[in-house]
Parts: sequence; C-alpha cells; structure tokens
Amino acid sequence: MTITLSEHAIRALGFERHPSRQALQACFQAIHVFAVDGIVADSCVPHAEQFSVDQVTASVAIADSVNAANQLLVGDDYVDDDVKWMEEKGARPPFVLVFLGPTRSFESPHPFCKELDGKLATFDAFREAKQELELFAEKLLPSIVSSLICTLSTPTQIVRLKKIDHVVFGETPDGQLLHDLRIGGNVSISTARRLLDDEAQRILERASTLAQPMSRKAARLMWLASSESDLLKRFLYNFLVIEILTHETFKRIDFEQQLTTVMAPELPTGHLLRGLLLEQREHWKSLRVRFVWCLAAQWHHLSEDALEKFLVLKRLRDRIAHGDLSAPVAAEVEMAEQLALELLKTP
Repeated sequence: MTITLSEHAIRALGFERHPSRQALQACFQAIHVFAVDGIVADSCVPHAEQFSVDQVTASVAIADSVNAANQLLVGDDYVDDDVKWMEEKGARPPFVLVFLGPTRSFESPHPFCKELDGKLATFDAFREAKQELELFAEKLLPSIVSSLICTLSTPTQIVRLKKIDHVVFGETPDGQLLHDLRIGGNVSISTARRLLDDEAQRILERASTLAQPMSRKAARLMWLASSESDLLKRFLYNFLVIEILTHETFKRIDFEQQLTTVMAPELPTGHLLRGLLLEQREHWKSLRVRFVWCLAAQWHHLSEDALEKFLVLKRLRDRIAHGDLSAPVAAEVEMAEQLALELLKTP
C-alpha cells in the first residue's frame, strides 16, 4: 500500500522541487536477486545468458557472489560488502540475478528531488515506469525461475529459488543514476549438492531454451509453489501444474495417427474401430484418462511409475477436496513437485 504525503511532509523528508524547468526524463531497470536453495557453490564460474519469453527479454546471471553476477549484468557491484550483505540476508551462494529493462523513457514535470548517497533521488515521480517493470516481471520471472528449477533439480532432489532482494533504478539521458522513492506501509531444513565450477553456463543455456516454450500458466503456478512454505498450498499448486499440462498436452495429440499406429491397418474392420474410438474422443474428459493418453502418446521420457504416482496424487487431491484430509505430508508434497517438474521439462 502506498501512503500519500502532503507537500509539507515531502519537504520535511529533505526533498525539494527539481530546479530545472524542463521535465526530468529517465528509463528504468530492475534487478531481482534469488538465492538457490539446494546447491552449494564455492567457486562457481560466473555466467550470464539472455532469456526471451513472449518477445520480452531479460538477462540472467548466476555466480557465487552477488557482486560477480551484477558485474556481468551492469558492470557494477550490487553492494559495497557482499560478505556482510549475505550475513544480513541469511543467504549463501550461488545467487541468480535477473535484470529487467530498460523501460521506455518516462518523464516527470518538476518532481521532488534530493541527492542521496551520491545519486539523484526523486519522490514517487515515476510510478508508471515502475508499473511497466512490474509487468515485465509478471511476464518473465515465472518462466525464468521455473525453467531454472527444472534444470537444477534432480530426480532425488528439488532445488528452489528464494527471492531475497530486488532494486529498481533509473538512468537519465545524460547517464545520471536515479532512485524513485516512496513510502509504503516457517522454518525448513534442506540438503544441498555442489555446483561444479563450470556448470553455470550449461545450466543457464538449458534453462533459457526451456523457458521460451514453457506453458505460461504452469510456470506461474510453479513460481508460486517455489516460494510457498505451507504444505497444503505447495501441494495444490504443483497438482494444478500437473492438471494444466495434462489438458494442454491432450489437446495436441493426433489421435488418428496414434490409433493407426497401435491398430493393424490391414484388418478389414480396423477403420471401423478407429472411427468408433475417435467418436468417443469428446467423452475423454477425466483427468486420469487424459493423463494415460498423454503417457502413451507424448510423455515417453517419464519413469515407469509415473502413472502410479499420478494416481496416488489424484487420490490425495480428491480427499482434500472432499474434506477428508486437511493437508498432505512433506513426502507427498515432494512427490507432486517431482512429477510437476518432470512434466514441465517436456518440450
């Protein structure tokens, strides 16, 4: 929630009207910082990669230091003392930084300004620019984070990205940095595997390839699940990922080709049986039937026990929906996460 201050209150904070009679112009950028939970990196070689989702691009860097990653993105340190910063945030490497922007140029006529730490600060003068950055984030971050989770996780360990910081800053046409200020009003234990020195480049390249075609609806739910500590919500978010991807994949199946493949075309009644089955296609609405079709026609890479896991998870979901179960246990949530990630990795 944004608090609206009177002009007197704004002046009391040290702001004065910008002396220039011309409107102040600036383009804005944002950096979102994530800690990777489940990976240890003592000497990770920093790497940056371009991600593109729906024709909007972002730069993503991974490194064992927030400053090393930020140097790759903008050529400057993120903080003065990254060791102290890690202690304050309670975070450990590796870190993933996502750079969004720049926005188009925005202008503010005669804004309130002051100098702050050697940079120009304005008071709530570029709200539309920050709203544009929020739209960038809504479009890009779910796919970027979900693709990284898919790439970093293994069949035996799920990796999560925890957002720990972000900064928004502008730049005027003459290169001056600008900050637009405003006033607004569960514990878990995890194990970690080690990130190899040269692994960062391969991870970002695979994740970048995965992010572009990824289902936007499913990616957003995986993004929500990754930052959720409540077991019930995490389970339901992940089951919704499974459900959405099942329905989306089912719609892409060429049933005529599939039935021709499994039925001998030389049989005199083969075409009649195919026609009969195709007529029933509109009745294949249950999630279980569609999941089986997807396994048979598209998801050949899934493990042999994928159907068994799905049936267990669906029974759990049904018990929750009927009020027979208040919340799943951690192992059941992890099973849902693993299956959701396997499906999300599917091209």
